[in-house]
Amino acid sequence: MSKLNSLLRLESLLEDFLDRAADVELARADSGKSIESLGEIARESLRGRYIGNRLGDWFARNRLNLDSKRYDPANMTTIGNYLQDIKTGLDTADPESGKLLEEIDRWKKSGAVPLKKITLRRGPETDQSSITEEFLRVAEMESQALEYYKDRKMHLLTMLDDTLKAAEAKTDPAWLHLAGSMIFFLKMHGYKVDPYVKKLKALENNRRTLKNDD
Repeated sequence: MSKLNSLLRLESLLEDFLDRAADVELARADSGKSIESLGEIARESLRGRYIGNRLGDWFARNRLNLDSKRYDPANMTTIGNYLQDIKTGLDTADPESGKLLEEIDRWKKSGAVPLKKITLRRGPETDQSSITEEFLRVAEMESQALEYYKDRKMHLLTMLDDTLKAAEAKTDPAWLHLAGSMIFFLKMHGYKVDPYVKKLKALENNRRTLKNDD
């Protein structure tokens, strides 16, 4: 085989490899978008909004992805979690919802199984400085802080910035709890909260480190 033929053959193999790699990357991107879309549907469902048509369209668009096993196990778990959230809001007596429930069950049988949530329980508190009393103290402090913000007619994002600064400067865990509540509420309403989540986690980790050093 001449050098030219060898080069042509190598070039052909390289092109085939790049084509396959491009197909894999496109499939991965498509899977990510479809899961993100399902997440939006799940959030709308948790807010009590009608999502029947959107969910039906999502199933129709992604049935091939399921049948061809394009989703990896982690993605299937995420899908299972979203579908479980949606399932809790569907009316079992409604014929249209019944069809959606059947499709949800079909996805579950195909591997879209939600991650089981562990609920920890303990007996009633007997210590006077119980966790219940601590929670009530935190709630009262948060109520006072929110009244302060309300009087100044702050937007919730401005409140969150101020709360995170307070959490960084003060030792009372109530500020971390209040910031977490604000972040969760904003996320429920479609706001992009990733930078705030990272900041909150950094503050929690720093506080945990300082506590361990004491």
